[in-house]
Amino acid sequence: MDSQAPEGDFSCSICLELFKVPLSLSCGHSFCKSCIESHWAVQTEETGFSCPECRRVYYRKPELSKNVFIANMMEMLTEIPISPRAGTNSPRGGINSPRAGINSPRGGRRCEPHGQGLELYCRTDAQLICPGCTSCHRRHDIVPVQEEQEDKSEELSSMKLRLSKREGSEISLVNGLVDSTKTVEAAAEQIKWRLSSSYDKLLHLLSEDKASALRAVDKERDLKLSGIRQEIEKSRATLGNLREALSRIRSLEETEDPVEFLEGCTLHWASFTSLECEQMEPTGPSALLEFETTAALQEQIDERLLSFRTSTLPDAPQPKPTTPRGGIGAPAAVLVPTVRRRSAPWGVESVRASGLPAVARRGLDRAELISRYGCSPTFDTNSAHNLLQISPDLRMVEVTRDPQRHPNHPLRFEFCPQVLCCESFSSGQHYWEVDLGNKGQWCWIGAAYGTIPRKGDNAACILGMGDESWCLKKDGTRFSVSHGGVETPVEVREPLRRVGVLLHWEEGLLEFYRADSMQSLHAIHDRFILPLHPALGVGGDYMRIMDLSCES
Repeated sequence: MDSQAPEGDFSCSICLELFKVPLSLSCGHSFCKSCIESHWAVQTEETGFSCPECRRVYYRKPELSKNVFIANMMEMLTEIPISPRAGTNSPRGGINSPRAGINSPRGGRRCEPHGQGLELYCRTDAQLICPGCTSCHRRHDIVPVQEEQEDKSEELSSMKLRLSKREGSEISLVNGLVDSTKTVEAAAEQIKWRLSSSYDKLLHLLSEDKASALRAVDKERDLKLSGIRQEIEKSRATLGNLREALSRIRSLEETEDPVEFLEGCTLHWASFTSLECEQMEPTGPSALLEFETTAALQEQIDERLLSFRTSTLPDAPQPKPTTPRGGIGAPAAVLVPTVRRRSAPWGVESVRASGLPAVARRGLDRAELISRYGCSPTFDTNSAHNLLQISPDLRMVEVTRDPQRHPNHPLRFEFCPQVLCCESFSSGQHYWEVDLGNKGQWCWIGAAYGTIPRKGDNAACILGMGDESWCLKKDGTRFSVSHGGVETPVEVREPLRRVGVLLHWEEGLLEFYRADSMQSLHAIHDRFILPLHPALGVGGDYMRIMDLSCES
């Protein structure tokens, strides 16, 4: 053992004496058991238990453990033999030596170089000295240790009062903050209760409004059905009269007696003429499907949804389609709208700047992406434009020259050759891929709310032109991303055949990839509030949604 170890290694920083039952804290500092317990006696868990050395605060009273190393050292120190020598009270490294900083039995602390008692205090150097040291402290402010002790005792008392006052203030502050946490929690719960109550009322009103709207549709349906039944009865009566007239005519044609023939013609001619001149006013299927109440209610709901979104999201313009651009093989009746362009639209950002595929940045490759989030949506035939033909597996769509005989349906697009998928996503992550075909000059790949308008030449009916749809557009060799009628160019250097689409609904992310290399083409960031349906716009060729179950 090094006999010249400093006093501070074996003394408690509270009582400044050798350790008695040394205990250690987790911060590494050690104290006498009685000293640390006295120090913590005036502290509580609300104010915290502090380390007297580093001031670290423990909000739960620590479990103290005996410092075995220091305890063993103290036992060894007490066994060191003491050999007095001239001019000193103990050996140089002994336990009572001045070097070790341990008190002598009667002579007090002594100066190591001179062997004299430390009777003086140098205020200039803040150092205890002996009379022999005064030559090294000339012109310094030197006073007897008793005088300095009295002065320091007064200062220490004042310091104690100030620190005690500060301690009380800190305790009051901590107690006040603890009370504030309870107040904040109570206030938050009250606000949540009020908000929940308001939302419950709103949901109740919406539920009533929904029930009222459905009743209105049922009422109009019943009126239409009643009218249809009356028309059926009327047509059946007319049909009976026609059959009776035809039977009489055939009977007259078989009559050989001229007198009987002429009498029959004279008798029934007026009824024959009446049936022949009777006007037919049939009600076509399209008129029967046009519910005036439904159209008005849908318009009101769309206005409310638009109002709700515009209250939290920036306005997005909706320019009218003005320039027809028929692609090769595209029907002349199809119009492709012209949209405004800008370098960086709101809610759309490019992720190509990093030079790395976005999926690679997430640590996913294509196989893992398909395994985790892959899906293969199918087309909703009721939404397909009349120039679109859907394959039996509901995953391939192609443009035809002649209109298809699709039944009239309120959900069918009538302005542009577009189609939505049956599946919709309102949470989670989903990934699908689209084959763009090899002849089409233009096409659109994206997603839309089910509330996207379907009828008329309203620009909002077209993918990317309204607030209810987002898409990647291909126009020849030029690509762009469009939403709300605002178009952002996308750089695609090599021919693109298959596009991957990743939707993260909660994060408001719709991202497009090259499926062959999983390089990110563009990412759209927005706030989705309704379920999203995968959507396609087809021009001049076929497009196919790939069956990813075969690749997983």
